[in-house]
Amino acid sequence: MPLQPAAESPWARAFADWIGASLVAGDTEVLPDWRARGPEAELNHPTADHLLPLFIALGAAGESWSARRLFQGSIMGALALDCWAFDS
Repeated sequence: MPLQPAAESPWARAFADWIGASLVAGDTEVLPDWRARGPEAELNHPTADHLLPLFIALGAAGESWSARRLFQGSIMGALALDCWAFDS
């Protein structure tokens, strides 16, 4: 019997959507404080190692940037695979 994909956890999507809304709004004030402001931040990212590359890419975008989501999805019910592009 083939494995069925796990349903995405609401807490995982809530955090991914918060990150996404902050990026689209260009809200660089809340993003560095993601642990305190993001919904279920500690549950989603007990360590920052998988989130830090997003901030590196954002920093490489320069002073004036916009964000667009290239892909939205998840695996194992809790791992968001959202992919972002930053245009200068």
